[in-house]
Amino acid sequence: MAKLERLHSTTSFMMRVKLLDKSAADGTGKTGLTENSAGLIISTIADNESSATAYTQAGGTIEDITTTGTLGTYEAPTASHCRFQEIDSTNHPGVYEIHLADARLAVASATTLILSISGADDMIQGDWEIDLGAGVAKMAGTLQTLDALDTAQDAQHADTQSKADTIDTVVDAIKAVTDLLPDSGALSSLSTLTAAQVNAQVLDVIATDVIAQLTQGAPPATPSLQQAIMYLYQTWRNKVTESATEWKSYDDAGSTEICKRTVSDDGTTFTAGEVITGT
Repeated sequence: MAKLERLHSTTSFMMRVKLLDKSAADGTGKTGLTENSAGLIISTIADNESSATAYTQAGGTIEDITTTGTLGTYEAPTASHCRFQEIDSTNHPGVYEIHLADARLAVASATTLILSISGADDMIQGDWEIDLGAGVAKMAGTLQTLDALDTAQDAQHADTQSKADTIDTVVDAIKAVTDLLPDSGALSSLSTLTAAQVNAQVLDVIATDVIAQLTQGAPPATPSLQQAIMYLYQTWRNKVTESATEWKSYDDAGSTEICKRTVSDDGTTFTAGEVITGT
């Protein structure tokens, strides 16, 4: 039985199926079927239903895809009907398009829907199982992963901001010390320098000295102030990627990994490993 996956309560459902000719030994497609083909039955049943919802040529509940719609564009069936039409008997012999009412994929608590086509002369019965649960689980898993990544990013941003605040505090402290230098008895040898001169020199170094971007390697456990600043700056400025298992920081060109770390989420705890050298 062929299998498909769709989210539960999917609307505007269309599918294309291959129907085989019973008289052909080579798997040739059955061509020429229409909504009026004698004996044609298109039946659906969910895994938690005790009876099928069947559409039949005899009962007049199978409709053509009319001129108000076209193949490949959903056209809602009349109430208690489905739609059925051949695609292209020359280029795709035996391929047909089916449109189902929205309610057939919205059966409460259903996880699968089986669709069977049978009854027409010289046609081999075809059966398809539409999985209505897998799509939901995948979507939930995707959302959980995205939530975890968002939480991890927020934590990284908060950590970066905290370190930036610490650097600002250090710079303010240095400036405060330079303001006191001319009046310090312990530093009398510098008494010829004015506060403005010392302040200007220190600020000139801070404002104009260029720190080279760091090359590939993990941040040391005891970095210099320049290293600490540059690792934060490169991570904030340059390309960063993060998958479900690994976070990577790149150089200015975005082609070389400077450093990386493993990440994981078991649904309860998000874990980021220690940063190591990139590959």
